[in-house]
Amino acid sequence: QITTKSLNVTGLAAADRQYDGTNNAILTGTPSLPPAQSPGSGTSADGAPYAGDDLVLGGTATGTFTDKHVGTSKPVAISALTLGGAEAGNYALIQPSGFTATISPRLTTVAAVFSTKVYDGTTASSGTPSITPLLAPGDTTTHLFQIYQNADAGIGNKVIVPSVAINDGNAGANYSVTLANHTTGTITPAPVNVTLGSLAHVYDGTAKSASAVTDPAGFEVNLTYNGASEAPINAGSYTVTATITDPNHAGTATGTLVIEKAAATIGLSDLSQTYDGSPKSVTATATPENLEVEITYDGSTAAPTNAGSYNVSVTADGPNHHGTATATLVIGKAVATIELANLSQTYDGSPKSITATTTPVDLT
Repeated sequence: QITTKSLNVTGLAAADRQYDGTNNAILTGTPSLPPAQSPGSGTSADGAPYAGDDLVLGGTATGTFTDKHVGTSKPVAISALTLGGAEAGNYALIQPSGFTATISPRLTTVAAVFSTKVYDGTTASSGTPSITPLLAPGDTTTHLFQIYQNADAGIGNKVIVPSVAINDGNAGANYSVTLANHTTGTITPAPVNVTLGSLAHVYDGTAKSASAVTDPAGFEVNLTYNGASEAPINAGSYTVTATITDPNHAGTATGTLVIEKAAATIGLSDLSQTYDGSPKSVTATATPENLEVEITYDGSTAAPTNAGSYNVSVTADGPNHHGTATATLVIGKAVATIELANLSQTYDGSPKSITATTTPVDLT
């Protein structure tokens, strides 16, 4: 009986590679038969063909790992090589064996993406991180999300952190994941309505403040008056600006605080005088003192001279006080003297008149 001779294949090697979700191995080199030997030489176990035999090595070598998972020096089985030719029936082709290669973790970046929201007190982000490169076919994520590093408001400076768990049948060990933060996320402050009150006051020498109510309630509000933090004292109009101080909330309101002048009191005297040819003024006393006082007589600032009645209007004004008063100035007529003459005359048939002389003269 003539048995077939085992025939080896040389020229192949298995190469290391990254995880790709399959158990396929990468083979390098070109498969070939060992150098032919002269018939009758060698041994039946040397794996070499004999010179002169018509042999053709065919097929495409395929390498296969025992499983798809990451590992070092994993066995690789080679198959699919064939032997043809006229003398192929005298040989038994042995598929190459004894090869190992390493499957290293798939280098994967999970990157957080831009996200924006209104402050809600949580770190939740609506964005979904990107995965580069994509997971191997058949692998999925158990979870894939991202969160803000903290819940505080910030514009274009919020750090967003990704998180991932990969379902690859190997507890995620088939991947080497780099987590990449996004550093320009945004959480805008939540809006708060601000309503101003206590905007009308009367001067009394004390500081007058506006009030502010927030909705939702309870937020601290910074108030300024014409840009200053101190509440005003003096009469006048002041632009009030109210601003929420909580960094996670935003709200403003503006209004006008008006401090009216306090009422000044005015006392009038010398309202009854007698004509003597000189102007007659009333006396006005304002409280508090040092107010600017203006007096008019029938609308004129000039004090009257002649006898008669005059409507007096008085205005007292100062930075923080104002008052008015009205009255009537009466200038009585002065007493005139009359001297009579020609009181004793003799009848002569003609009318007899007396003579009257007045002081001052020219009275009617």
